[in-house]
Amino acid sequence: MGAMALAQPEPQPAPAPAPPPAQPADGGPAAAPPAPVPPPAPPPAPPSPASPAPPPPAKAASSKADAGAPPADAGAGAPPGRTDAGSAALPLPQSSGPAALNERARAFFTALLAGEPGTLVSQAELPFYLEDKRLTSMEQLKAEWLNQLRSKRTDLLAFKGFEVLTPAEMEQRFGKPPARLATWPISQGKTYLVVANLSGRAAVALYHEVGTEWRIVAYHD
Repeated sequence: MGAMALAQPEPQPAPAPAPPPAQPADGGPAAAPPAPVPPPAPPPAPPSPASPAPPPPAKAASSKADAGAPPADAGAGAPPGRTDAGSAALPLPQSSGPAALNERARAFFTALLAGEPGTLVSQAELPFYLEDKRLTSMEQLKAEWLNQLRSKRTDLLAFKGFEVLTPAEMEQRFGKPPARLATWPISQGKTYLVVANLSGRAAVALYHEVGTEWRIVAYHD
């Protein structure tokens, strides 16, 4: 028996129990375990380029004209023969003149302002009265026209229309012609006087019907 007792192994000591959680010194509740640390936030995205601001809305056109601005048809009711306070403009061709005469007169004054003596000479009938001069040849007339165009600078004038009058209407409107134009053949044959406005100044062309054409026989400005 004694030998058997000696052969049994010695008992192993039991493991020590886990220590209790630490208690606060003042006897309060136990401290909570520390919260887990959140992962770091991703870096902020780079700012997108600013979009251009939309253009401001177009301002609606006012239905009323600005104060002081003249209406578009301010001159619609103005009497013919006036364009402004200081300029007496003659109206466009009147029905009292034949259509063929109106065309010839328009071509004549257009050539006059363009400085083209060819048309001025080709429309003329001899003898031709230029101001108070009586010209009897086309060569003499062309030379005189060239002199007139150079000295008067007709290319600087503006043609603003013309009016066709009979000799009686001309005298009624403007009185008798001056003495230096007394030699003009105003009362011979079928005659019309074309009164043109050249930059506010009156120019007069005397036309006779010669056959089937209208020919200019005198001019004065």
